Amino acid sequence: MVIKGDSNATPVTVQGLTTGLFSVQPSIRFDTSRGNLADPAPVKNKDSLGVLKFNAFNGDKFVNAGFIGAYVDDRTELSGKELIDVSLVLGACSGIPLEQFVTIGPTGTLIAPAIISTDNRNTLSIKDGKLIIDFNSNPKPKWVGTTDAFLSGTGSGTDYSYDTPITVNTKSTAIKIQHTGNFKQPSLRIDSFDNDITQASWMAFNKFRGTPENPEVCQDGDFIFAFDWLGKSSETQPWEWGMAQTAIVEGTPSEGWFPTSMNWVTRDAPFGPPTVRVKISNDGLLTAYNGIAIEGLEELHPSQIDTSRIKYLKINLNGVECAMVVHPIKK
Repeated sequence: MVIKGDSNATPVTVQGLTTGLFSVQPSIRFDTSRGNLADPAPVKNKDSLGVLKFNAFNGDKFVNAGFIGAYVDDRTELSGKELIDVSLVLGACSGIPLEQFVTIGPTGTLIAPAIISTDNRNTLSIKDGKLIIDFNSNPKPKWVGTTDAFLSGTGSGTDYSYDTPITVNTKSTAIKIQHTGNFKQPSLRIDSFDNDITQASWMAFNKFRGTPENPEVCQDGDFIFAFDWLGKSSETQPWEWGMAQTAIVEGTPSEGWFPTSMNWVTRDAPFGPPTVRVKISNDGLLTAYNGIAIEGLEELHPSQIDTSRIKYLKINLNGVECAMVVHPIKK
C-alpha cells in the first residue's frame, strides 16, 4: 500500500484517548511472528520486530536513508511469555554494516558508538568496553614562560584556562573502579608518546578557595590533595583508614611562590587522631618525628643540620640519648 501526500497535510493521523503512558493510548502496532500469517510461530532472540524506514529520492528511485526499529533482546524461553525484552535501534542505514547506530537496551541502557559535542570538536566513543575521547581538535594548553620553564624553575607554567574533555562536578566520590582477580594491572593507566625527553605525562592536583566560577587564593594550612590507604579491618566497619600522604600549603602563597610540604600521616590507636610522622618541607628538610631506623641502632635523630655539614647527631640507644660528633672529611 502506498499513501501519497503533497506535504500540505498529514496523510495518516491516528486519534485516540489516553489515561497515562502505560495504559490506554493511541498507537500504531507492529505484530511480528515466525512461521506464516496463517500459522504464526514464536519469535526468537535477535528477531526484528519491525522497522520505520526513512527513504530519500536519489534522482532515480527512493533509497534507504534512516531507520527506527526494535529487535528481541531476550535469552529466556519466549513461548507463553507475557512480556518480551527488546532493544530499540535508530540511526542512518549506511551505518548498519559498521554497527554505527544508537541502541537502547531493555534496561534503558544507551549505547552510542560516538557522542560529539555541540561544537563538533570533541568525540566520545564507547565500543567493546572501551571509552575513547578524541580531543586532538582542541587547542593545546598554552605554556607561559620559556620552553624549559618547568625544569629551570622560571616562568609561571601552564595556562589552566584550556578546555578539558571531561569535567565532573561532585560532592561525593567521582570515579569508583572495582575489580577482582587483578594482578599487576593498573587501575589507572596513562600512555604518553613524544620524542622530546622533557615531555612526560603528569597529573595535577589543584587547590582553590571559593567556587569554580570564582576561584580564590589559597591560604597557609590548606590541604591541596591527599592519597589515602584504607581497608576493611573488622566485621563492624565497612572500611578503616590506615595512612595518608598529604600535600599542605605551608606558608603564604604569592605570585610565583606556592610553599608546600609533603606529609605522611598515620595513627597508633583505634579511632585515634591522625599524626604527621614524616615531613618533607618546601626547602627539602626531612623530618622523621619518631626517628630513623638504622641497622644496629634503635633510632637515629638528626638533631642539627646546616647547609654545609652535619654538626652532630643525637642517637637514641636503648632509651639513652647520646651525641655523636661529626667532622667534615677533608681531601
